[in-house]
Amino acid sequence: MVRRLFECTLDLAIRSRLTALLPKLLAWHRWCYSARDPYGTGMVSIIHPWESGMDNSPLWDDALSAVDPGPSVAHLRKDTGFAAADERPTAPEYDRYINLVIRFRDNGYRADRLYDISPFRVADVGFNAILQRANRDLRFLLAGTGDVAGAAEVATMEQKTETAIARCWHEEDGFFYGVDTRTSAMIRKPGIAGLLPLFADAAAAARHPRLVQRLESWLARAAYGAPSFEPGRPEFEPQRYWRGPVWLIVNWMLIDGLRRGGRDDLAARIRYDSLGVGRAYGLRRIFPPADRRATRRLRVLLDGRHISASRRRKRIETSRRRGVLVY
Repeated sequence: MVRRLFECTLDLAIRSRLTALLPKLLAWHRWCYSARDPYGTGMVSIIHPWESGMDNSPLWDDALSAVDPGPSVAHLRKDTGFAAADERPTAPEYDRYINLVIRFRDNGYRADRLYDISPFRVADVGFNAILQRANRDLRFLLAGTGDVAGAAEVATMEQKTETAIARCWHEEDGFFYGVDTRTSAMIRKPGIAGLLPLFADAAAAARHPRLVQRLESWLARAAYGAPSFEPGRPEFEPQRYWRGPVWLIVNWMLIDGLRRGGRDDLAARIRYDSLGVGRAYGLRRIFPPADRRATRRLRVLLDGRHISASRRRKRIETSRRRGVLVY
């Protein structure tokens, strides 16, 4: 976002304020690698599912099972007062979330200890893809503002993480997976995190056409894209937080990466769906992807009208040809 603001303004005062942020951003990147990648693998680890932003994704199920649930914290939860039971994380998941926090608190939240003492530790490909995109943007900003040494330092981080993310590619599955760094086991589950290398690297779409095909297959099975987990899998739950629902912030990342990778057609499809699902369901944080085979028909509510799937496809094609969205 800092890079976008920097590129969009010629106001010297605004650019000066943005430039003043760069040493702090560099310090944050240094911390990530020193505290969460102590062995220099190029992949930083998260030590709590919350750090991924994808709290209850099926990607964490096995790693989280190693965490002692501790006493029930049901009485502390606030989401039970407003979120439906089939939309929120389960009680056993939440007990483990809080037990991890208690463990960290008891260790003084000391960054030099938490990596080693956490029973949950995952090198999430999604987190690292976002970090890698941040590496590239930070290097651009540092170089553009004359910090040659800082840009070179970030370039080294970027190169190591690029190599590490490449190791996460599973050729048989045509997908990127993270790793449980406590067991060294690859987490072979198709969550949306595995698509985020498309956001990190503009060349990823061309380098890995099977990854793009995998995304297209997800979209083909959903009325609205992109689901946060692969539809049809046993772990897929269309209403439950990060186990299936559409999240617009991730859609934004996919749209950005696909556009930069030359797949404007697919970016337009996801953008169209993002607008359609918002109009259909109103203002909310998550949206159900609505399984096509379950509903047997696709309807998108736009401007008070129901638009059939065939008409929507025609409009997407029109959007792709004209480079704009047409309603």
